[in-house]
Amino acid sequence: MTVFAVRRWPIWALVAVLVVGAVVTGAWWKPWQSVKLPQSACWGALTKGDYKMLAGDDGTALLSTLGSIDGPYPGSYPTQQCDLSWNTSHHPILTVSITPTTQNKAPKQIQLLDGGAAEPVDFGADAAGWIGTGSASVVDLYLTCDYRQAASLDIFVEPYVEITVAAGAGGITSASPVEVRQAIAAISLKLAKAVVQRIPCSNAVRLADHVPSVPLG
Repeated sequence: MTVFAVRRWPIWALVAVLVVGAVVTGAWWKPWQSVKLPQSACWGALTKGDYKMLAGDDGTALLSTLGSIDGPYPGSYPTQQCDLSWNTSHHPILTVSITPTTQNKAPKQIQLLDGGAAEPVDFGADAAGWIGTGSASVVDLYLTCDYRQAASLDIFVEPYVEITVAAGAGGITSASPVEVRQAIAAISLKLAKAVVQRIPCSNAVRLADHVPSVPLG
């Protein structure tokens, strides 16, 4: 008859195994973490799924908006603003601005934000778009859009509408920079389609059917 020796583990070894298991489990499953986001944002044009990846895994978001994209825009050069940020620190998750403008090519605005380069992105035949490829995740998108300043006035205002979309910096999300840029490109195109319909533009604005691929760098 063979006798098997039973080895007794020291108590410190058992504790070490349990601690390592707890750490590994905690890295995978964090029941104490949750993210609370509004179901829609930016004048109802975006849904939770559009910006969830930008928010990370933990926190409560605060939404604030200025103006409306239900046009036509009143006054001269009004800016419509939408901000999604952490409720406690006001650290930005997503920032959107929409402004009528007289020109449609200003990639230098992105270059000034992060000191890096801006690459063109194809959002459609009637859109001129750039995305920052440095540390700042920013899209600048210009639409060719004619609209009357008021129903009673037979005049057109600025021929373009600028849409700027920026994701918050500082490690909020674990997504890669390319994934973040792809997300804000999708948000930019979705907002552009909402603006075209809700201002509304009097011309038929040709936009991309699908979200374009962003530069990897």
